[in-house]
Amino acid sequence: MNSWMLLDLPLGGLFIASLASLFLGTSCGLIGSFVVARRMAMIGDVISHSILPGVAVAFIYYDKSPLIVFFCAVFASLLSILLVYSLLLTTRLKQDAVLAIVLSTFFALGVALISRSHSAGIQQFLYGQISIIAMEDLRLLISISSFSLCFIFFLWRPLFVSSFDSSFSRCLKYPIFFLEGLFYILVAVITVIAVQAVGVILVSALLIIPTAISYLLVKRFAVLAILSAFLGGVSALLGCLLSFSIRGIPSGPVIVLVLSLFFILVVCFFSPKSLLKRGVRNQKLKKRFKNEDALKAIHRFSEENKQKPYLIQDFLNDGFSLSVLKKLSQKGVVQIKEGVLEFTPLGKKQALSVIHKHRIWELYLNQKAGYDVDHVHDDAEAVEHLLKEKDVEELLKDLNYPLEDPHGKKIHLE
Repeated sequence: MNSWMLLDLPLGGLFIASLASLFLGTSCGLIGSFVVARRMAMIGDVISHSILPGVAVAFIYYDKSPLIVFFCAVFASLLSILLVYSLLLTTRLKQDAVLAIVLSTFFALGVALISRSHSAGIQQFLYGQISIIAMEDLRLLISISSFSLCFIFFLWRPLFVSSFDSSFSRCLKYPIFFLEGLFYILVAVITVIAVQAVGVILVSALLIIPTAISYLLVKRFAVLAILSAFLGGVSALLGCLLSFSIRGIPSGPVIVLVLSLFFILVVCFFSPKSLLKRGVRNQKLKKRFKNEDALKAIHRFSEENKQKPYLIQDFLNDGFSLSVLKKLSQKGVVQIKEGVLEFTPLGKKQALSVIHKHRIWELYLNQKAGYDVDHVHDDAEAVEHLLKEKDVEELLKDLNYPLEDPHGKKIHLE
């Protein structure tokens, strides 16, 4: 059988795993948006690692029934949360130290218990394998996911307010203690059921990465939460299908790799501040700076050599290229007549504007920042391209509308 052909796989198992992945990814993405808003990203790691001893105890001493395993895992995760907040309240330890201590302790206990047990199925909780989920597990997963989605929907406003401003939520007389307790239980429960899909080690990625992607794309929290739920569901479904297609790879790593791929694509190409857009914007700025420097050079030559024409060769000798000259000509700021460069009215206006900003900033550095006159030029060369007209007006007002720069040159040029 070709391992890349989904059509050769049992349709019943594929349907069950796909449905489980969709529900699980959606609920994790939605819950994860509140987890990130509350700055609780590491709590997901603590909960997921603390599940392991509960699962091991269920396998060793009780039963492999999904319900028994579920309750033991939830109990262990809630115990870890209680221990974290007890240590934070009773010791001077910082949050990161407490989280690391609790996480490593529970995980070590889980590994120690697993090493004494040879029960089949525990390995699934380490790496995740949703492709072999049973119908009984699916019913439990769908029930819990549906409950979590309804919980968020009906308590959206109290959870939203308490996530960003707990003091204001108390002023609104929300039952904060009750809501916080329910929310932590919900996070623990969702994390426990997510472990079957992505495993103990990677479960926090399913909570955090969809929200991280959404944060790069949108600003409104409501839209962010919906987008996180969508990305979580789609990524989990794609990861599940890929893990079915490729033999020997658990579903957990595949789902997280799909999420990571989406994250990389957004960071590099699709976010408003993506690396691609930053690169294009920086290239445009560099070209604009080069063009403005060329206009300054032409103006400076005309000031120093009033009767001498500025030739193309002089332009090249000043360190500029023919491509810059071509760009200036296309923009209509210079014109070429018999090898001589001359400003157009638009070009002269732009050149005077850049020089005007340069001399104002030199004076500001000298008078307000205490720079020596000999040390103001280089900084002004960098800043002159970035000053806007409103900045110039504020500087002129602050400097009491000066007439000359530190070198005695006129600031207002015509």
